[in-house]
Amino acid sequence: MALKQKYKSIEDVPSELQSFYTEQEGEFVLQVDGLVPKTTVDEFRSNNIKLTKELAKMQDAFGSVDLNEYQELKVERQKLADNELIESGKLDELLSQRTERLRTDYESRFEKMAREAHDAQEKAQGYESQFNTMIVENQLKDAALKNGVRAEALADVLARGQSIWRRTDTNGIAAYEGDTPSYDKKGSSPLSVDEWFEGLQEVAPHLFKSSTGSGAAGGAGSQGRRLSRFDQDALNNNLEAIAEGRVVLGD
Repeated sequence: MALKQKYKSIEDVPSELQSFYTEQEGEFVLQVDGLVPKTTVDEFRSNNIKLTKELAKMQDAFGSVDLNEYQELKVERQKLADNELIESGKLDELLSQRTERLRTDYESRFEKMAREAHDAQEKAQGYESQFNTMIVENQLKDAALKNGVRAEALADVLARGQSIWRRTDTNGIAAYEGDTPSYDKKGSSPLSVDEWFEGLQEVAPHLFKSSTGSGAAGGAGSQGRRLSRFDQDALNNNLEAIAEGRVVLGD
């Protein structure tokens, strides 16, 4: 049995369905998510039919109008109106009308130019952002291979790098922490890409290939990456790598 959308009284609603109806404007209406009242649908359909008829009427009336010719006639009509004001001696009124037309035309042109400039700026910023991303990714990819990053970890490394490295004016890349340039451990020179990878390997060694034995791949040669035995933080972060021989200790 199909459910009715509304009843005039609660007594008309089947007893097992009364919990699904609530009173609205003197009637009991079925509560269903997304249900649009029939009156609303009928009103929408009626307005749609009305608009369709009005559009067809306008197309019949103006469909054959030549827009260029219409614009020329509009200009001619304005000239005639201006001449009438001149002949009537209403120069102040003519001046006021022309000033208003110029102002309206200027504002319209200015708004159009502003929109076009805004759109062009957004497009240029989008291209610049894509270019910056490409420069950073390309240079980090080359350095990642050189420093022994695992192939399956490359996406992770690039994601980390995008928040730190920026393209320079010479199409190189420089590291930043927020808006502050990053420097090496001595604090005397800008952080290099290789130094950044060394630091990354200290905190995330799982991103790098193992470096055990002669000829093994890695970022520091056949003896593995070397850490200072006096760098306690680095030692604590690389206990497993030290035990596996992927990191060796030095002075």
